[in-house]
This record gives sequence, structure tokens and C-alpha cells, in this order.
Amino acid sequence: MVLSITAMASDIERGFGTSEGVFVRGLHLVRWTPALHNCVVLNVDGSVMGVSSRGGFGGCTRSDQGQWKSGFFGFMDDACILHLELQALFHGLTVVWEQGYKRVDCQSDSLTAVTLVESVSPSTHLYASLIWDIKDLLGRAWTVNLHHTLKEGNACADFLAKHGASQGDVLVVIEDLIPRLGLLLLADASGFSSLRM
Repeated sequence: MVLSITAMASDIERGFGTSEGVFVRGLHLVRWTPALHNCVVLNVDGSVMGVSSRGGFGGCTRSDQGQWKSGFFGFMDDACILHLELQALFHGLTVVWEQGYKRVDCQSDSLTAVTLVESVSPSTHLYASLIWDIKDLLGRAWTVNLHHTLKEGNACADFLAKHGASQGDVLVVIEDLIPRLGLLLLADASGFSSLRM
């Protein structure tokens, strides 16, 4: 299906051509990104429910080939999206540290959260304490590659963050898949998560 859509887009572009001054956007397959060999992948996300301040955070760990290892989710009341994204980073890194992983590829779809953690944060930032806690985790005796990913490639973490927002537990770590998460894992593994024009 994806290949036929891509071929069709190429045919249309060739048929109509491009002229100077006209910008034609490309068709890109957006999917979950596997990691280097022998590296666990940690995807994290935060979510706010509608116009309320009820929010959640969540994430999951997978092998470098995409096999499920574990997940987590949690609830926060009266929180903004940036706070939830940072909480997802903190709790996700804490979970994988406690599980004993030493090589981690951490992916977040919040460019703001990733930038704050990777830069020298001002001590006056509203979430300075949480940012320093994340930096402390990153400085431990392990290798963590933290980077931004597109939201379309972060579907499992998004699902768990929304699940966290819909319940009332501060933090839950799960070993087994919860309903509907298996379909997202299959989509991620096959590369058919989303098409972006």
C-alpha cells in the first residue's frame, strides 16, 4: 500500500513537473526508528487531555529490532505539556536504569524538552530541578543517545501517555502489552506508521 502511494506521488510529480518558483513537497515515510545493535530503544511522550489540565506521561522500551520489553505510564494533575514531556524523560530513564540497561537510544517527540536537557539550563527555569535530575541520570555510567523524533514515529509512547492521563496512578511499570498497543507495535515494526507530505 505504501509503495503504491509513493509510486503514485512520483507519477503525479513527473506528470505535472515542477517549474521555477514552485515548491513540491516530498512524500516521506515516518516510522519508529530502530537503534544500533545491542541497544535498547526508549520512546517517551507526554499528553494533556483536552482543555483540562489533566495529563499523563508514558513510554516503552524495545529491542533494537522492535520487540517489546516493557512500558510505563503515569498521571499528573494541573500540568502543562512541557512538564509532562520532561516527566516522561525522567521516569523513562529511571525505569531503564533500574532495569539494568547500559546502552539506550532515547527518543522524544518534544524538541523543546530535548533541547532543554541537552543545553545548559538556566537555574531560573520553571522546571530547572527536573531538568537537572534528567541531566544527572544521563551522566551515570551508561551510554544514552537522546534525540528528537517525529510524533508519527512515537505512536506507542503517545498511546501510553494518553493511557496515563486517563487513570490516576502516579507511575505504573508494565511488562505485558495492554490492549491495542500490540497493533501499534506491529505498525511501527513494519514501517507503516504514517505518511507525511
